[in-house]
Order: sequence, then structure tokens, then C-alpha cells
Amino acid sequence: MKDINGNKIKVLSIGNSFSRNAQTYLHKIAEADGVDMIVANLYIGGCPLELHWMNASTDNKAYLYTKTYVEPREAATIKEALIDEEWDYVTFQQKSGYSGLVETYFPYLTNLIEYVKEYAPSACHVIHQTWAYQEGCDWEGFSFYGRSQKRMFQALKKAYGFASERTGIDMILPVGEAFQIARERLGDCLCLEDKSHAAANGCYLAGCVWYEVLTGNLVKDNFFVPEEVALDQIPILKACAHEAVSLYRNGYPK
Repeated sequence: MKDINGNKIKVLSIGNSFSRNAQTYLHKIAEADGVDMIVANLYIGGCPLELHWMNASTDNKAYLYTKTYVEPREAATIKEALIDEEWDYVTFQQKSGYSGLVETYFPYLTNLIEYVKEYAPSACHVIHQTWAYQEGCDWEGFSFYGRSQKRMFQALKKAYGFASERTGIDMILPVGEAFQIARERLGDCLCLEDKSHAAANGCYLAGCVWYEVLTGNLVKDNFFVPEEVALDQIPILKACAHEAVSLYRNGYPK
């Protein structure tokens, strides 16, 4: 499937630095397949769902709004971004440290989805399942999970799954799952020195997941190769992305 409407695929993230990571190579991956994709992000570093909802409900000019082909705009509102394009997809995610704490999702995610329905009525609603931190991360949020990557992943997988089912979300971007699969094959090497944000290979892996889910196109034959990622990792990362997407193809796995 080249695109979903005969024109461009348009995706907007109500996110933070983890959505920025996931979008790093997304446009280039799409472009390599001849898919014209507009990729946009409403950015506040470390922003949780609660703050996103507060900003939406008060029309707060709090965001850096980035979009393919366009200069970044500061002091943007969520509403301004939602009415800026006829979006095909709008993605939601929780702040990474809270990702496994299901009580932090509600009522904020539900409220945000209803808000998006009002201003972008044709958009599909998509959950971006973020990833667990690398072992040894000293971020405060890691303490919620006993500073265990495995525990953090299990918790966030459960929380995102519950949130998806409760809100009737349309699609899931299983990036956290792809990270765990890739860590089994490549080691714990997908993050930067802070052991939380994605390194280039992690950004590429996330982009591959997003591309397969949002287009339905397989990433295995995609010829875009980021200069920052080791060539011998590319086929492994593609395979891990596809495996994760396949696991979630028929809904959230139990």
C-alpha cells in the first residue's frame, strides 16, 4: 500500500522527545519507498499526558511544532496543529518514566482523544508504545520499576495495552516490543549515554516500526540506510521491527 488516500500520508504526534526519536528517520524511510509523508510533532521535553491535556484544555501556546518541509514554529497550541492539516494519524504516548503506571493515563488520554476528534475528526488514533530504559539508567523514573529494564518493559506493555483497550484506540506502534526483541539480538545498545533516549540505531528501529504500521508496507526491502547506523545492524533492525509489528497485527498481545 503506497498511501491511504492517494495523496500524502500525514501523521501528527502529541508527544515529547521519544516521539522525536521515533520520527528521526521516518520521512526518509517513507521517501525511499516513494511514499510522500508529512511528519509532525508537538514537542515539550518529558511531557506527560496530564500536561498535554492541561495544555489542550487551556489552549496553551506551549509547544515547539515541527513538520516536514516547514520551519519549526514555537509557542504553538495543540489546536493550531490539529487544524493545520487534514491528519491521517494522530499519535499519543505517555512520558517514558510514567509509561508503566496505568493510573497516570486517565482521564487524560481519554480527554485528549475526544479533543482530537473535535478538531481532527478524520484522523486515526494511534498509541505509541515507548521503550524501557537501558540497564544502568539513573533517571528517577526508572526507580518505579526497581531499576530493572525487564520490569519496566512488562509494566509499560501492560499499561499501554490497558490504555489501548479502554480507549478503543485504532492502531498501536509497538516500538517498546521492537526494542526488547532487538536487545536480545544486538545487546543493550539502542540508547544514548543517558540510557533512555534512543541512539541512531534505536531511532531507526522505531522509524521502521512506525513505517510498517502506518503504511502497511514491509520495511525489509526499503533501501534507506542512515549513515549513523552500522550497516551490519540494518537487516537485524528491520527484522526486529517487522517481528514486533507482526505480534500486534491482530490486536494487543496478552
